[in-house]
Amino acid sequence: ASGTDTMRAPCRGLQTATSAAAVFLMLVVFHPAYGQQCSATYKMLTLDYSGSEGIQRMEMASVEVDTGTAAAHTRVMQCPGSTKLADHIIEIQGCSLNDWNGGNSLDLAWWNSASATGGRRAPWWSTQNSCSFDHRQAPPDKCCTPVSGSEHMVLILAPSSSGVTTVCWSTGSGIAAQDSVAEVPINAQLSAPISIKQLYQNALGAAGTMMNAQLQVSGCVQSQVPPQMLHNVAPFATDAVSNYFRYMSPGQVRAPAKSADAYDKETIFSNAEARFDPASGQCSLFVTLEGHRDLPPMQLEKVDDVDTSCLIQQYPGTPLEYLALDVVTALKQTSGASAPRKGQMSVVLKNATHTIERTATLSYRAYSALKMKVEDRRDRSHRFKCWKDRSEGNAQPAIGQCTRATLQRQPNDAIKQALQNELSESKFAAVVFMTDKNLKSGAPGGNHNPVQPDWESGQCKISVTGLFDAQGNDLCATPVSVSPVTAACSNSAMAAMLAEMDQVMTEVADGELENEWTLMIRFTNSDAWTNCASIVKTALVDATTAVTVNTDNCVAEMPNFQQSPAQHCANNPNDAWCADPCCNLNLQSTMCCAPRPQTVQLYTPTVDPTKFGAQCTQGAAEMGDALNLALQYADSTSKLDKCFAKQTKIESEVAVLRRIPRCCFDAVIGTPDSNGRFVSSQACSTDDDCYSGACIQSNSNSQQGQQSSSSSSSGSSSCFSADETQGKTGKCSVKDPESAAESLAQCLVDRLSDQPKTIAMLKKMFANNITATDRDIGEGIVQHSSYSSCRGDDGWRYDPNNDCQYYNLTSQSCQRICFNDEDCKNQCLAQERCNWKQWNYDQHGRTQVSANECLSKSSTHYCAALTEWGGEEDISEPGMCKTTTGARKSDHGDWYETDSHQMSESDCQSL
Repeated sequence: ASGTDTMRAPCRGLQTATSAAAVFLMLVVFHPAYGQQCSATYKMLTLDYSGSEGIQRMEMASVEVDTGTAAAHTRVMQCPGSTKLADHIIEIQGCSLNDWNGGNSLDLAWWNSASATGGRRAPWWSTQNSCSFDHRQAPPDKCCTPVSGSEHMVLILAPSSSGVTTVCWSTGSGIAAQDSVAEVPINAQLSAPISIKQLYQNALGAAGTMMNAQLQVSGCVQSQVPPQMLHNVAPFATDAVSNYFRYMSPGQVRAPAKSADAYDKETIFSNAEARFDPASGQCSLFVTLEGHRDLPPMQLEKVDDVDTSCLIQQYPGTPLEYLALDVVTALKQTSGASAPRKGQMSVVLKNATHTIERTATLSYRAYSALKMKVEDRRDRSHRFKCWKDRSEGNAQPAIGQCTRATLQRQPNDAIKQALQNELSESKFAAVVFMTDKNLKSGAPGGNHNPVQPDWESGQCKISVTGLFDAQGNDLCATPVSVSPVTAACSNSAMAAMLAEMDQVMTEVADGELENEWTLMIRFTNSDAWTNCASIVKTALVDATTAVTVNTDNCVAEMPNFQQSPAQHCANNPNDAWCADPCCNLNLQSTMCCAPRPQTVQLYTPTVDPTKFGAQCTQGAAEMGDALNLALQYADSTSKLDKCFAKQTKIESEVAVLRRIPRCCFDAVIGTPDSNGRFVSSQACSTDDDCYSGACIQSNSNSQQGQQSSSSSSSGSSSCFSADETQGKTGKCSVKDPESAAESLAQCLVDRLSDQPKTIAMLKKMFANNITATDRDIGEGIVQHSSYSSCRGDDGWRYDPNNDCQYYNLTSQSCQRICFNDEDCKNQCLAQERCNWKQWNYDQHGRTQVSANECLSKSSTHYCAALTEWGGEEDISEPGMCKTTTGARKSDHGDWYETDSHQMSESDCQSL
């Protein structure tokens, strides 16, 4: 009774003479009351995303826990004292060496601990053969492991230890390359409580994996949710999930060469190339400015009034080409600001003689075109001295590291402002993954949860471990009931959101914004959308339909692994997932994963009109129209073949797009035949049939000629229809690459005649004008798609794309003679060769043909074949007389020949 009275009394009414027993009683009574302030709600969300196997649909429960008046805090893992987080962790995989198949080396796995801060996420492995010992003996306590630069590592013999905790190590004596690792790993300690809001402001998207707080589900069917099916999200006061995708970039690192927000994917450059300067030993960024075709590639000194040298310093491991591509991201991260979308950005460019300043407009079109070039360069990165592995581009510099000299920019601090003003201090938010299935095949995805709580039962309870108040007292540790969100649909909020969505889709359709699935998540998972969609969703009657599909996807339900997949399958060999090589990759060493008929269950809901009427309580006059729209929603959800019919059409058009450039190249420039001559793939009867403008008629009626024509037509059948080749015995002439631009453009436009939107995009991309002529398109193609090389007898020695221009036999390594286009061009053109015969060959080897011998050739012209490496071979044959009957005895036998190089025109005249 006294305890109850004390609880009713205000704190200032307590008397100082209160006994110790009474104080103890008050603490016992007050503490449970403090924990009961928590409440929990959930709502079901649908997320359609682009996965590796196609379009996936994931259902998830968004759970929010309100901590009442107490600010939500958590703890993070940190290294104690003078220790530091391990740069890399080396783990010996497997406990039994008998499991390994022969050999004398054991693969070690490197774990970049930065990707698993807090130890809550399974490590990402890559193997290194960096430690060898007899596989029949136990692993050594120490292992001599090579490291590069200042990297350090920790060797862990127990495989389980790295998956549950952050590993720290002592920096006492330091570790140098090739040193044994002797330091003992030290488990990280929990920090003092930090507010969840502050943690997200400090660590952005990484905060979810750093915190020690984790949602717990209990009380209902299938409530033991695996930890990997739970994901913490930022506690936005509204639109928690959509804002998470808007600001947090889940699963990605925002940095040049890594990932950029869709709205930051703009650039002002049409080309970018890092060039090495042998004199300074440094790499510089040379760019071509979009919209300034009169300017050659020039060195970039400044962009948006920020020194390029500063940008390069802030991203020491990033290839310079990515700084030109992701220039908006780089500027925002290093200077805190950039030009607005589609805005003007200035640059300072220089060459050997002068410096100029120009202005260009940011655009996604320039970004997409440059991205293809940069990624092509990345694929050939081993050739370029200045290129570094893309995986090294992971630096995220602090805002404010680079400054502007005079230009004033409005800070691009939308994320900072959102985290400051829109996060709730008294909320913990997380999502529980439910289903994740491929929309076309029904195959479960990587986020498919085998344990799905029955939220609608009303029996589920929520608690949170690792959640505290500012003093470190547990918050929300006691399970509380979780109820569905019951917010009403707001027509005004929905209308405003749809207007913004329409604007985004218009920009995507116009090619001004990347078609990225995360853009739609910001809308379809917003409170405005989900509150209105719930009117229809709660009226749906769940149903599934069995459909047979031919697929090589895994469609079996993934087991709820309590042990490793290998151990689970060893104990459950008849499990459908374990027995299918398309699911269980361990089987693929002895079994094939090939497309086969599979029966899958696809979601095909129907609408219950009574339930719908109960939800839609307003606008009775429009109830009929509303119900029809609900039926359309259910129909589009269940009959996905309508969506994929459009996708199939697009894929067929894309297949044409992939084929046509090669088709036009072969028709205009040609492909080399067995003699090294370039031959067009286009058949013709007149000059008008040819994109090159000239038809070469065959004057031979021989069977050999007919066979050749037939063979050529067959080879080009994938480009030209039977109607286009029927009865045409000639072949179009070819054009050299320098004069082929307009013909190539004419071919592209003609072959794409049934895709007017693609033609418009072609004109916009290559000529920046949808009324462009074929000549304009062709010039743009040459500018955007061509690259420099050295063609000649030893042109490979001066090819700027060749990283092995000279092989040093002493060092057994490739070396370069020239380092950029200009340097290679000068050295290439300085070389001289006889164009009809480069070398003389004899029993002693070969010698280069001299200028005197070259120029002493009696004839003024010769027939040449272009060799594979760019040189020329003289394949001239003297003219000959051909008779209808044998007129000259053969030099090789007792018969008479009808033609011979030794028969002259006078011999024929005498006959």
